[in-house]
Amino acid sequence: MAENKKSAELIKDSEKALKLYQNYLDGLAQKNPVSSEIFSNKGIDHASILMATLLANTDHSMDMYCQGLRPGILCGEQEGDNTGAEGAYWYEFKKFFQERIQSDDFTNDSIRILIQKKNWIKNAPFRLIREVLANPDLSKKIQVRIISDEARTSIEKALGEDSDVNYNFSIYDGKAFRLEYEPDNYRALGSFNSPSWCSLLLKLFDNAFNTATDIKGEILQ
Repeated sequence: MAENKKSAELIKDSEKALKLYQNYLDGLAQKNPVSSEIFSNKGIDHASILMATLLANTDHSMDMYCQGLRPGILCGEQEGDNTGAEGAYWYEFKKFFQERIQSDDFTNDSIRILIQKKNWIKNAPFRLIREVLANPDLSKKIQVRIISDEARTSIEKALGEDSDVNYNFSIYDGKAFRLEYEPDNYRALGSFNSPSWCSLLLKLFDNAFNTATDIKGEILQ
């Protein structure tokens, strides 16, 4: 995780009421060495704080597999339309793609996003990514692709289900991760320092990403 350990900024009152949970996460992320404890997570406010903390402490790379940055934990079609949480995670997500991606630490193709659906590529989160892709100095740092049906099935089976489970997971700096196995309830597990889990998830991600379809052109339309 990050060399300069950071706490995420809590935005909503419902997040601020969970300050003890943030303190717990900060204690794991800021421990020296970073804690390898496995944590659990449930509910949108807990998830927002956790995802914000993970992003705030990411220095070099991020690999994200998700449904498609759908309205919910980030924001809706438009910022401020009250169809998304717009809490700590949205605040850190904006900072990440508007400011921190410009750091020299983020080298070529160090941010990879793999989605299941293109339903939301015109929404506010993807518009931030569009700005990065449209910038010649930054576009080389990010790739966005849509997963094939076969690869999605392979991920589901590898993670223990052969039904239509919308797994989401992200790997940060190659050693921190969050694996969401019940996205409607934001139920997940993760760690700020688990090379073994990250190795497994990165293998699944790489296999799927290598056969996925680039959608840069559609995002830029």
